Amino acid sequence: MDVSTNSTWNSVRATFGITSGKWYWEYTMSAAGYTMVGIGTTAVSLAGYIGQSASGYAFYSLNGNKWNSGTAASYGNSFTTNDVVGVAFDADSGKIWFSKNGTWQASGDPAAGTNAAYTSIPSSTYFPTISQDNSLPASTGGTLNAGARSFAYTAPSGFKALCTTNLPAPLVTKSNTVMDVVIYTGNGSTQSITGLGFSPDFAWFKRRDSANNHALFDIVRGSGKFLISSDTGGEGTDSNSLISFDTSGFTIGQSVSAPSFNISSGSYVAWSWDAGTSTVSNTQGSITSQVRANATAGFSVVTYTVGSNTSQTIGHGLGVAPQLIIVKERNQSNNWFVYHNSIGNGNYLSLNTTTASTASNLWNSTSPTSTVFTIRSGGSSPTYDGRDHVAYCFSPVVGYSSFGSYTGNGSSDGPFVYTGFRPRWILWKPIVAGAFDWVLRDAVRDPYNIVSNYLLPNASGAEGAIAEIDILSNGFKFRNNLSGNNTNGVQVIYAAFAESPFNYSRAR
Repeated sequence: MDVSTNSTWNSVRATFGITSGKWYWEYTMSAAGYTMVGIGTTAVSLAGYIGQSASGYAFYSLNGNKWNSGTAASYGNSFTTNDVVGVAFDADSGKIWFSKNGTWQASGDPAAGTNAAYTSIPSSTYFPTISQDNSLPASTGGTLNAGARSFAYTAPSGFKALCTTNLPAPLVTKSNTVMDVVIYTGNGSTQSITGLGFSPDFAWFKRRDSANNHALFDIVRGSGKFLISSDTGGEGTDSNSLISFDTSGFTIGQSVSAPSFNISSGSYVAWSWDAGTSTVSNTQGSITSQVRANATAGFSVVTYTVGSNTSQTIGHGLGVAPQLIIVKERNQSNNWFVYHNSIGNGNYLSLNTTTASTASNLWNSTSPTSTVFTIRSGGSSPTYDGRDHVAYCFSPVVGYSSFGSYTGNGSSDGPFVYTGFRPRWILWKPIVAGAFDWVLRDAVRDPYNIVSNYLLPNASGAEGAIAEIDILSNGFKFRNNLSGNNTNGVQVIYAAFAESPFNYSRAR
């Protein structure tokens, strides 16, 4: 990756995200100038330098100082034209080292794990990042080598070149065996939809060519019981809607009371997930829950009845803390409540509204654990004693699912969102005030870039079309500055599921 600038401080970020493992890369200076070499999350502004951010860690050419959170500290030697800076980053232990022409600065020893430039770097997704300022001297530049060609110096023992060949084998190698998207045409009668690589346990339907509500079904509540994502209403029952979950799909009829998703000649989409093979009673929480879980794919369907205690815990069966939980009351009218790791345990979003992130004690200010999530009932919490609920819980699986956020830049050259796979299904929502919709896109309704077709989970409208993103081998990138979805400075949360892991993906 060649790097150059003709302005004051700006940064460039690689598109290979690091969440775990030990990695090595080099940066060769081709022109003297103010340069910072290091790592940063997507929270690091590219209109500035790495070291000014709390999530940026850098080595500075001018005086060899290290930088983080806008604070410099004495560290190593300065570097200039033709010097090679080596970076060793251990994401598992949260340590980073820098070398100059093969000599690790400050007596660092990455192989031994000692004398790191920074330690206790918080877990996140980090990217190799370069910052440059050409104000003095008049030009600066260089080349980052992540292993596309031979390194100038030997990588430390245990550290690998930053390339897809060295990525670990994903737990889910074929995403369509646990989650898939199918489009079909209604026939106005009973029909079987097949072709899935699994027996679905959660199915979400929407008519594309006409206004009609979304309909959500799961095997734990029962095949004919539906919820509407854009509505506050409780659970409905229609035996002619989703008739059965089958070995490689489902059988549908002509709905009477449920949202219609089999009208003759109608165009439809169904999104389906696999939640494992059995439903069990889970007693890990203070409330016994019924759980159907696929821990490998990071998905479970959970039903429970809220008890009389103010704070209650519910077992989810995943073995890993979920980062997305979608909750709906079943026997009374109430909003949908969404927990997302990027807004934390003091806030929620409502799937059925355009409302901004709302501060609340709904989650009892407690983040989910590997065994339970927490609900608060009564008082100022929007949940109530004695009512039945369903929760759809999702935990991240490297190479298959990702839950995070990005910040819009207001440009047609919009933000790149790293997921670690080529996405098949993407959901996002701006979290600020301004009546912004939830937006749902997938790679089956849009098999080529630029992706245009969208549906809104909080609305019943027909499918719309706005050319907005490209789906890439390891994430997605915005190609316009649509208000809300890419407004400068606005935080947007997302959930994404894979078409194929980064290890095996190519751009479309």
